[in-house]
Amino acid sequence: MHPARVSDRLLVITGDYLDEHMTVVATGDGLVVIDTLATLPATRAALPAIAAFSREPVRFVINTHCDADHTAGNQLFTGATIVGHRHAPRHDQERVFDDPQSVADIQQFIQQLETNPDHARPAARHRCYLDAYRTLLDGFVGFRHTPPVVLAAGGTGLALGDIRIELEDAAPAHTDADLLVRVPALDLLVAGDTVLGAGFVPVAHAIHGGSVTGMRAVLERLAASLPPATRIIPGHGAPGGLELIARQQDYLDALLDAVGQARAQGRTLEEIRDSLQLEPFRDHFMYDLVHAIHVEMAWRETAPGD
Repeated sequence: MHPARVSDRLLVITGDYLDEHMTVVATGDGLVVIDTLATLPATRAALPAIAAFSREPVRFVINTHCDADHTAGNQLFTGATIVGHRHAPRHDQERVFDDPQSVADIQQFIQQLETNPDHARPAARHRCYLDAYRTLLDGFVGFRHTPPVVLAAGGTGLALGDIRIELEDAAPAHTDADLLVRVPALDLLVAGDTVLGAGFVPVAHAIHGGSVTGMRAVLERLAASLPPATRIIPGHGAPGGLELIARQQDYLDALLDAVGQARAQGRTLEEIRDSLQLEPFRDHFMYDLVHAIHVEMAWRETAPGD
């Protein structure tokens, strides 16, 4: 857990699960916390940093989406109003864990990484994946699903103190329940997993209603509408500026172009799903875990007549 005080109004805390973030905005009339890290231990460790940053109480917690690596610490903010996308699940029986979706699935995935390593994957990245998922698994001890109590649509605004928080619907992109959080007074966009940091490929979760074409549309809209000086807090990876959006667009444009060319050549999904590679992105985090899935998503989402 690594806190960084960006200004008197902005604190960014980075966790240990693939560098996820908690963003804290001081409004003068209470704190707004955006995402709550991937594990309970990380969020507990962050609480003293928040207290040192500001004596204001936490009034709102905003979840950019409902995957557990962004919501695991919700339960620690007793008394705060938790806000999420209007499609966010509200019951324990519904989507609770990240992808993989359950403790058993995470254990199985870790075992797969341990016993059947991908020899084409760099050793350092393999260790990073193992460490990340072990961290995620350990963090579920004592976990209690604490869903949003206010479900917001795009265009919702929150005025607190002298700060206005704007919520923008970004679904479907990473999932079917993505919110973008803008703070115009701070030139800030907290993007959740709709935008990832440098060195990551975008991730669209098919099992959570994500969309590669939807994500590309959202990124195009952001690139056209955000002020040049905007600071972007991505879902994972180092914060940056508009260049983060451009890098994500590069991958999605290349993916959709390659799938379109393969279809025009008369090739089938079965032929390209595992063989269609984008060489400039093969060394990026998550590529080896999600790219084949993205190929299938792109094929289905751009099928003639859709």
